[in-house]
Amino acid sequence: MREEGVNPSSVVLKSQIIEADEVTAKKLQLPPHQKKVFELTRIRCGDGHPLLLETTRIPYNLCEGIENIQFENTSLYNTLSNQFGLNIYHAVETIEAILIDRSAAIHLQCDKK
Repeated sequence: MREEGVNPSSVVLKSQIIEADEVTAKKLQLPPHQKKVFELTRIRCGDGHPLLLETTRIPYNLCEGIENIQFENTSLYNTLSNQFGLNIYHAVETIEAILIDRSAAIHLQCDKK
């Protein structure tokens, strides 16, 4: 976004440690004894306007203490690299067009149709 002259920011909705469900555990290839993940749900904004709802999950054993970081204006990738020594070489992003619920619609400032 910065390359396009847009100022990125985020509104953090959730920043928590959770037990991974079976689907998440499989996708993250978690061992059976390590099911904790850090979950970060944010509204991603450009120039203060909401653009998308994003949920990220990371194996907690790789980033213990990350839940204490304020991600409103902090880069997740920079934090993982600089504070946790993780060099991200692979990430899987899934982008879906879905019917959103009322809560997401409010956060994304969607009009009723």
